Amino acid sequence: MNHDELLRHQAFLRRLSESLVVDPNRADDLVQQTWVAALENPPRSDASPRGWLARVARNFAIKTATGEARRRRREERAARPEGSPSDEDMDERLELQGRVVAAVHGLREPYKAAIFLRYYEGLKPAQIAARQGVPVATVKTRLRRRLELLREELDRTFGDRGAWCLGLVAALHAADASGAAAWLGGNLLGAKALATAAVAAAIAGFVWYRSLDGESTGAEASVVPTVVRPEPSGSEPPLRRPNVAAVAAAEREQVAVPEGVLGADASAAGAPSPQPAGVEPEQEEEPLAVVEGRVFHENGAPAVEAIVVLGPARATTDAGGRFTMPLDAEDLYGRGGFSSLEGIQRESALVAAKPGFAAAVLANFGMRVLDTDEPLEPVELFLGGAALEISGYLVDGGGLPAAGWRVKVLGGTVVTRGPFYPITAEDVAAQTGASSVVAFQETGDDGAFRFGGLKEEREYRIRAWNSSTLEIAESEPLPAGTSGYVLYVSSDPPRPVVNGVVVGLDGTPLENVRCRLTMVEHEHDGGTWMTTGQTVHTGPDGAFVFTDVPHTDLFIRFNGHGTGGRVDLPPEEPGRDLYVPLVREGAFRFEASDPEEAPDTLSVLDEEGERLRMSFEIDGKRRRGRELPVVGGRSPRAEVSELAQWLVCYRDGRETSRVRLRVVPGEVAVVRW
Repeated sequence: MNHDELLRHQAFLRRLSESLVVDPNRADDLVQQTWVAALENPPRSDASPRGWLARVARNFAIKTATGEARRRRREERAARPEGSPSDEDMDERLELQGRVVAAVHGLREPYKAAIFLRYYEGLKPAQIAARQGVPVATVKTRLRRRLELLREELDRTFGDRGAWCLGLVAALHAADASGAAAWLGGNLLGAKALATAAVAAAIAGFVWYRSLDGESTGAEASVVPTVVRPEPSGSEPPLRRPNVAAVAAAEREQVAVPEGVLGADASAAGAPSPQPAGVEPEQEEEPLAVVEGRVFHENGAPAVEAIVVLGPARATTDAGGRFTMPLDAEDLYGRGGFSSLEGIQRESALVAAKPGFAAAVLANFGMRVLDTDEPLEPVELFLGGAALEISGYLVDGGGLPAAGWRVKVLGGTVVTRGPFYPITAEDVAAQTGASSVVAFQETGDDGAFRFGGLKEEREYRIRAWNSSTLEIAESEPLPAGTSGYVLYVSSDPPRPVVNGVVVGLDGTPLENVRCRLTMVEHEHDGGTWMTTGQTVHTGPDGAFVFTDVPHTDLFIRFNGHGTGGRVDLPPEEPGRDLYVPLVREGAFRFEASDPEEAPDTLSVLDEEGERLRMSFEIDGKRRRGRELPVVGGRSPRAEVSELAQWLVCYRDGRETSRVRLRVVPGEVAVVRW
């Protein structure tokens, strides 16, 4: 996995670090440690970048807590007097920042001015646009492109990105004097902030040694210089605010800007009035990416008031079919909560839809957003022809309308993951007026269903299920445009009883195990959406009983005694007298006679050598992982599977020894070392 793939998850890592440690400074350190590890040893697999980052961050948090005293003693022995860095350190820092400043000097106008105004004077893009008389979008494009070129120049100078990134981080840590330190700590090594960090670190003056005209100032590393701006001379005309809105509109329409519009009074064009003295203007957060373009009908006419959807983000077209979709961190990484949409995925499609028309789809558009730091090129989407419907009725086994069933049309073009189901282009096209798109309907008292947004000359299937009884009905393929279709629920009698007993590996009946009768609503691209019908608990004899179980493809989930299991229940099997052995959990803790020689981390292996997950508590927080910290020669109590066979000891990341571990459910084993 490359560095840029990981760097897209910097906001996630920041939130995680702040949840792992209370002290904001330690959270900054944790973020820095994790990115350094990512630069030095990136993960080999692309499967789960967030999962990899979370494991690394948690490991660093644990090791920080366990080795704090030991590190403090080492630092006290090795520390130099404060304020006396070595000549070599100073030379390296000054050389690094000198090259950064030289790279900024090498930018041609108007790009150097944009970089200077943004990162030295701290102006927002809108303020820079006002000064330079250009649209805000132009300023943002200049900044993005110049920062990328600056980053490439530093890559060529130092040979690899890690060298200059980590050098700036080290210099910033040593200076620790300006707002740049806090700023860089929150954006450390972000893909879009790499060059920004370099420019801000050098220009903001945390180790400033060269002025913009190239003369040495001799400022100390820990001093932030005061910026004194000259007053305008009386001979110079006053600076007039350009009419940015008029320029931007003219650029979009590709018409000439009326003479004098750049010097027009801002208030006449509806620009915001100046803020009162002493009042800070509200700072608008910049989007991480912007998707823009136009939507057309098949005949080339602009599609007015069409919606454009990318994952959880949406926009609406104007009278010219244009749209602009800013994307923030929540759009990219998800809005949280089980019932909300996930963030944009690499396979997420860009979809445009309008009532009565088939949707336009740009497949895998999420890759364009997530795999580049360049500004996205404008896109064009063309709606399809008239959208069709499939409608009909759901009838139960007794010939009556089946009310309260969930109904879904299958065979559509999946465009993103939903909270309970994948969302298709057909779903979007059928629900353009809704605030959010849902993947299924529920039948009313008449059992009716109707699905719109379907494409001509395409076949779909209708699937219905009862989330209480777990009965399922599914149609044959139906051409779009079908109406009055009747979907019948099977009249076969259900299985009267499905029963069994849950026991431990030693045959002991297990009481109070939760047993859930479950069906799979839908599977797509490795994701599974499930519904649970009946739920029962085992009695003292470990027995469980379900009644009136339909002959559909089901399974039973078992959870209790710290573990879980699953038994499949195919439609043709009666499901009587099932025997379910359940692997339980026990507990252990570790104690060393000599804390100085004790390991700092433990892991547990089964007989096959696989690492087992453990559950333990640190600082009042319940955690679950495959590594257990040892502090002062002792570990917290940890719950682990009774399949555990080996306890592995590590110190400074290296295995030092292994001891046999026997875990008994309901007991706490003490390992003395």
